[in-house]
Amino acid sequence: MRAVGRNHSVDVVKGVLMLLVVLGHVVLGGIDDNLVRFVIYSFHMPAFFFVSGYLLNTSKLGGMPAKAFASKYWHRMLKWWCVAWVVYTAMYCCFRGFTVESMLHNVADPYYHLWFVPSLLMMTIMAWGLFRYLKNDVLAILLLLCLGVFFFYFSQYWDVSQAYNCRLLAFFAFGIVARRCLCGKVLHRMPYICMYVTVCVAIFYAIDSPMAFFRSYVQLPLCILWCAVVVLPAMNSGFFHCGTIEWIGRNSLQVYLWHALPVAAINVFFETRVAVYYSLSFAALFIFLVYAYIKGKRVSAS
Repeated sequence: MRAVGRNHSVDVVKGVLMLLVVLGHVVLGGIDDNLVRFVIYSFHMPAFFFVSGYLLNTSKLGGMPAKAFASKYWHRMLKWWCVAWVVYTAMYCCFRGFTVESMLHNVADPYYHLWFVPSLLMMTIMAWGLFRYLKNDVLAILLLLCLGVFFFYFSQYWDVSQAYNCRLLAFFAFGIVARRCLCGKVLHRMPYICMYVTVCVAIFYAIDSPMAFFRSYVQLPLCILWCAVVVLPAMNSGFFHCGTIEWIGRNSLQVYLWHALPVAAINVFFETRVAVYYSLSFAALFIFLVYAYIKGKRVSAS
């Protein structure tokens, strides 16, 4: 029997987004040169921050003392991130040479995909501070949304790593709003999906430097709409069940931290041999899915 009260659709949504992260890292080519990567990168991280905000219980968060807050998020995600940071930084230094500058570089701008955890942690700290000390949830949410819009449009002018610039805070804040205020009962999502993909294709083929244009002028309103009419109803429905994808969603942090190891290894040795690269990459992905399927059977039975 399934656990009473658990919304398995949330795990499915997280699992699907995680698979898109992996696919986006496997596909070769720059974001501006590959349509598949362009579409994935246009929305998958905003959606992840939206889901993170949606899952945040601000009532409990606001009543949490600083020590309890630090302990919770250290054990939940930061200690695993630190382990991954050491591993990836060591790997980086092996190829680039170990210097103080290389170490400091990886602190200021963590390796490749590792920016997500410190960015999410900073947003959570901001939310904790606002909900704990303002004592007015509406004002806290409004301030968080305003800060989100500010960081989204002005962080591009700062020479700060995406790990610390909070550029996607608006989506995190909107996730908090969605949990509190939006029912998300939109039944017909396919027109919105088609519209989103059509806009992405049009920008990709019509604009020079399409991702820069997309992120500057289109991403905020379009991804907010996407989260409201596609991601949110999918999570709220409670209809989606798939043990394999649910297991990936429940373990998304570990998958996120470590999936880049085999991708990077295969890329280093076979990037110029495209057929071999893709054969090995998708073979590794298949093995991972088989493992997730086996582990996911326990999720389905729970």
